[in-house]
Parts: sequence; C-alpha cells; structure tokens
Amino acid sequence: MRARFIAVSNTLLGRVKIRGIENMRLILILVALIVIAIPALAETRSENVDGCNLVSGDPGDLDKQIKACTALIESGRETQNDLASAYSNRGQAYGRKGLYNSAIADFNKALTLVSNDPLTYNNLAIAYKLKGQRDRAIANFRKALSLGLTSPYKESAQQNIKLLGSTR
Repeated sequence: MRARFIAVSNTLLGRVKIRGIENMRLILILVALIVIAIPALAETRSENVDGCNLVSGDPGDLDKQIKACTALIESGRETQNDLASAYSNRGQAYGRKGLYNSAIADFNKALTLVSNDPLTYNNLAIAYKLKGQRDRAIANFRKALSLGLTSPYKESAQQNIKLLGSTR
C-alpha cells in the first residue's frame, strides 16, 4: 500500500511540475508581449496628443483631431489638466465643424475639470454666439475677461460683447 501511495504521489508531483513549467512559459510569454506593447502604447498616446493639439481648418483634420482627443479622453490615463485640454481641443474641432451642441458640452466638461481657464470660457462664449444664444455668449465672454483673458483674445471678447449689444 505504501509503495502504491508513493507511486501516485510521484505521478501527481510530476504533473504539478509539468504544469508549473507550462505556467512559467505562459507568464514569460505574457511578460514579453507586455514589454513589446508598452512602447507601442506610448507611441500611440504621443500620436493622439499630437493629433488632439492639431490646429487646422481642413475638415479631414478636424475628424482626426476629434478621434485623437476622444482616444485620450477614453484612455483613462490622462491627468485632470490634460483631460481638460483634450475636451477643450475636441470642443474647438466640433465648433469648427458647426456642431455647437457637442462643442458646448465639451467646453463645459473641460470647465468642470479646470474651472478657471479663460480660453475655455472664451471658446464656450464663441460657441454660444454662433448658436445664437446671445446672453450666454456675453456671460461667458465676461467670465473669460474676469479670469484674465489675454491678447489677442481679450480684445476679441471685448469687441464681441459690444457687437452682441450688451449695455452693461
């Protein structure tokens, strides 16, 4: 009986050792794949940052910008400030495409992340102006100015307030 137990034990140990070696091979393969994938992910992030910061009037470039900004937003790896920039940049692209509701939503999301950005308030004001919402446009131009909006945007915001007929 004892000999049979030893034989069964050795057989089980052999299987455990084989499985252990197979598991180790799997772990090594996964580690190798991860090491290979990390630079590719970094390159993709870098490409998305460049694409999201793109400034162009070309409609094809606007779609690329929206896609790159969306990828950054959905990645879950961006800092609060970088996420706000991605929303703001995507909002500008939407605005250039005439998609003012989407632009406004993105500018508002950016402002929930970084509430004191005068350029985002200025861009929000422009979107409201182009959408025909005069009072909201004026309020946001004023907010941008109160936060220290600088030239050349400052003069543009002041002129927009005058053109929109504010008497305040």
